[in-house]
Amino acid sequence: MRSSNFLKALCVLSAVFLVAPGLAQAKEWKVEGKRDKDNHDKIKHAQDVSGIACNSESGFPRQCVIIDDEAQRAQVVIVHDDKIVTGQPIQLISHSFNGEPLELDGEGVAFEDGYFYVIGSHGSPRDSNIAGEERDARIAANSHLLRFRIDKDDITKDGRLKETPRIEATAKLRAALRSVPKLKADEHLDKNGLTIEGVAVRDGTLYAGLRGPSLPDGKAAIVSMPVKNLFDGEASLPTLDIDLVSVGEGNGIRDLIRYKNGLVMRSEEDGHSASFGLSVLCEK
Repeated sequence: MRSSNFLKALCVLSAVFLVAPGLAQAKEWKVEGKRDKDNHDKIKHAQDVSGIACNSESGFPRQCVIIDDEAQRAQVVIVHDDKIVTGQPIQLISHSFNGEPLELDGEGVAFEDGYFYVIGSHGSPRDSNIAGEERDARIAANSHLLRFRIDKDDITKDGRLKETPRIEATAKLRAALRSVPKLKADEHLDKNGLTIEGVAVRDGTLYAGLRGPSLPDGKAAIVSMPVKNLFDGEASLPTLDIDLVSVGEGNGIRDLIRYKNGLVMRSEEDGHSASFGLSVLCEK
């Protein structure tokens, strides 16, 4: 583990915004089609989307992939300037325990160089009563970083795939996180354990923003490592870089995305869902 040079070389323009009329306008899109409900009726389905990434940063239509935290699959969507067309689901994992399917707990999607990346929370269950083999099985299900390549020509205008993408999965990030005691990778969430809620890929490096643990002095962690080290098949543990950012006492990182030459981080602020901290991390 080491401190990353990336964020040390960045300027940080931080502010706290309160969501109010005139400050931020949310656009509503008409939705054509249905959200994927997974192939297991026993999995509770989320009403919200945990993450989205598109293979283009401007213009319409955009080909995108969405994930929620209570499924085993991602889903292709086509975003137009006035509507969203839901497309084909993509099976990512098929874990189960005692015949019951286990969710990926997908928290974010990123895109770079033709690859979509999907990340699980990588944390222990919130309920500290879940222990033993069931706890281990849940951690194994959500401790995935997955990627798949979809070329633009492989997605039809209605979001169907001309061929099923090959899914690559790695558990190296989980192993690297466990090697740093202060990140509390083996603690339950209700005991300030580790959970990832933001992901970005930039210039071949993966960045994961941690909602937990809440660290001393109002800090939260962004961890990073080269993508090639995560997927290269080598048995050795890749080096994990850690940067600490100020988010306020007891808060964490809720989202992380690429923005121009840097990253944008969204954090909690005072525990209220109506407000958030926004930090633009940009290269000097």
